[in-house]
Amino acid sequence: MSSKEADIFIPEAKFLLRFFVEAKRNRSIWAICKAHCHYAYSQPDNIVELFRTVEFGLSKLDFDALRPFFCLFETLLEEPHKNFAQNREAWLQRYMQIVKMNGMFFKWMEANFEFIFKLVGRHAHVRDWFYANEKSW
Repeated sequence: MSSKEADIFIPEAKFLLRFFVEAKRNRSIWAICKAHCHYAYSQPDNIVELFRTVEFGLSKLDFDALRPFFCLFETLLEEPHKNFAQNREAWLQRYMQIVKMNGMFFKWMEANFEFIFKLVGRHAHVRDWFYANEKSW
């Protein structure tokens, strides 16, 4: 695959931000997330761009536009491939930093607390991370 073709599938995070903002339905959001993760699993740089997309979305958008980025983040966290699994701890650390920086936005925080409760309930490795890193949150 040429580099131009790769840019179509995994462009930089700024483009993906717009792409995920446009996804409105749950089914399409999850399909997009899984497709991007599937394509990126063998390319660590592409995996980094997917997480940067999560960072951009959570840092720049208001509470009512976060759902696609929560879906992408959850998809990244649940991928069993080693290229994803080795980044989980760093991603969760960075996510908690973003949450702390936005503590004054009550609706934004409410959406994130709900997301965290769902993550902890669904994924044992995320639950274990929260238990092991109490000081991070």
